Amino acid sequence: MIIKKNLEPLFYLKEQVENGTHDNNVMEVEFSDNKRNILHIFDGDDTGYTPMITLSVESQQKINGRWRKIGQKDILTCHYEFFLKNCGEGMYQKIIRTLTEEP
Repeated sequence: MIIKKNLEPLFYLKEQVENGTHDNNVMEVEFSDNKRNILHIFDGDDTGYTPMITLSVESQQKINGRWRKIGQKDILTCHYEFFLKNCGEGMYQKIIRTLTEEP
């Protein structure tokens, strides 16, 4: 069961990607069993030169008072301009569905 949600609107996600000023914990959903999902936006590819972004949901569980990674699901990897031009309500809903699936 979801106990806490921080779900930003689509325009905020696009703003974060466009400005390159996003933090990695853009959106978060916490569940009642000491688990949470966090949306990360990663810049670049392995070389750091390609203007790519990756949207990924990391699942974590609180163990002995500390959050530990228990899984990760990539949602999308693309050129950042493609994301800005083409990410609409459908992609946003996919992000929300992935975030709200219990790990």
